[in-house]
Amino acid sequence: MVIELQSLANLNPGGYLLNAYGGLGSRAGNVVHRTSCWLIPQMDLATPKFWADTIDELRTMLQAHGGDFDPDRSLCLLCRPR
Repeated sequence: MVIELQSLANLNPGGYLLNAYGGLGSRAGNVVHRTSCWLIPQMDLATPKFWADTIDELRTMLQAHGGDFDPDRSLCLLCRPR
């Protein structure tokens, strides 16, 4: 299940946050972060943010709106899954 965030406080650990900077119907700027990423507390909600348990859920939601992850940097370089 994908949830549009109204707050960045108390994110469920172990999930993923989509910073939809490019917008749901775009690709450029749509980057995924682990909810433990140290960049999240520096973010604001001026850009839509979405939470899900898996990266696949976020991708499916974006693709349903005609978008996708940023082809150059789909996962945050600092917190991408290892």
